[in-house]
Amino acid sequence: MALTNFAYGIEKDWEAVQAAIDIPFNNGLLEGTVNKIKAVKRQMYNRAGSKLLRAKILYSQ
Repeated sequence: MALTNFAYGIEKDWEAVQAAIDIPFNNGLLEGTVNKIKAVKRQMYNRAGSKLLRAKILYSQ
């Protein structure tokens, strides 16, 4: 059942799947940066103001 649903989803969005295969670009670097910022944000949640959070994010890059 799960495999059938997966195949149906791929077939439904075939153009996006084909574009992901054909186009050599990816957004891996962006995703890594966003994950790092989210991790810092979670770590700092409710501990400091936005100034310290901004400084920590800028320093970590």
